[in-house]
This record gives sequence, C-alpha cells and structure tokens, in this order.
Amino acid sequence: MGWIILGAVLLFLLLLLLLPVRVCFTYRTEPRLTVWAAFVPIRLIPAPEKPKKPKAKKPKPDRSKAKSDEKSGFLHDIRRDGGLSGLIAFLQKAIRLALWLVGRVAKRLVIEKLDLRVSVAAGDSAQTATLYGKVCAGIYPAVELLSTALGYESIRTEVVPNFMAEQSTVQCTLRIRLRLIWPVCYGLRALLRFVKLIIRQKCASRKATQTSRSLPERERKKIQSS
Repeated sequence: MGWIILGAVLLFLLLLLLLPVRVCFTYRTEPRLTVWAAFVPIRLIPAPEKPKKPKAKKPKPDRSKAKSDEKSGFLHDIRRDGGLSGLIAFLQKAIRLALWLVGRVAKRLVIEKLDLRVSVAAGDSAQTATLYGKVCAGIYPAVELLSTALGYESIRTEVVPNFMAEQSTVQCTLRIRLRLIWPVCYGLRALLRFVKLIIRQKCASRKATQTSRSLPERERKKIQSS
C-alpha cells in the first residue's frame, strides 16, 4: 500500500513538472504581469492588496555577533587561505555556473504571443520623423534578437508614425511558456556542480592552510593580500 501511495505522489509531481507555466505581460495604460501555474493565475503586477497588520517591534540585531558571523563565513575562509586571487577565481566559477543555468533555461522558453504596437509622436513633423527612425532602429533589431534566442510561435511588431498626436503610445502583449521540468533539471545539475566546486575549494583551502602554517608570518600575510 505504501509503494502505491509513493508511486501516485511521484506521478502527480511528474505531471506538475510537465505542465507548462505561462507568463503573461500586457501594457495598455499600465503594466500587468500574471503567472499561470497549473491553470491557477497568480497576479504579480499590480500586486494584490494585503490586509494591513500592526507592525511588531523587531529586536535590534547584535552587531558584535553579526561581525563574528561575517568573519567566520565561507568566503572569508577562501580569502584567508587562498588570498584575494583565490576568492576572485571562486567567484568567477560561480558566476559562470549561474550564467550556464540561465542560458539553458532561456533556450527552453517559447514566445507564444508577442504583439507590440508603437505609435510614435512628438508634436512636430520633423521631430516625429526623427524619433520614428530611432524607435525602429531600436525595436526591430531587439525583437529579431529575442525571436532568434527563444523559440517563438506568433510575433507581430508594428511601429507607425503619428504626425497628428502629441505623445507616443505603446500597446504590448507578451505571453511566454516554460515547462517546470526544465528549470528543475538544470537547477539540480547546477546545484550538483556547485557542491562539487565547494568541496574542491575546501580541499584546496585545507592544503593551503597546512602549507601556510609551515611558512613564517610575513609570507603568510603576502599570500592573503595577493
């Protein structure tokens, strides 16, 4: 019986991961951002109003304890054992790993709909024509780059000059689809690589600590400042 329940739970989680999540952004007079997860809309912009609660007084943080925690942090240990160059090398690897994760997830995004309509106006015919050229030079290459980087199903972009109006207007509808299984899979792979990176860094820090103990105080300070 327990195996049946476990299998049913795992099957339900798998179905949730296979369901697409849609991000809908619209702009007419004000921006609206809604996330549809498993057919449930979650409004982000404008944020739903929350009931006001009386603010409770927060205890003042112990600064001496915070300073001691900062000194005993993982990055501080890397800085102490490997010096500034070791800390920079670790941060570079972590940033590359984060960029890899973002790039992998971005490749799985699909533009279901992009409808962008811009009416360019500046109150003067010459200024409107100049502004129209600048807007076209900015919008069309950006949309082309976006459609090349992401998969797309329906994209419509229209930029027109309006010589009778005083101000420009923008109307935009953007709907993006992503299956939850992709960020979960790539996130687990990135987490595993990050754990390996930390383990390697700790092993290197231990070796550096053992080596620095056998060096005089001056040489130790040179390593930490390098």
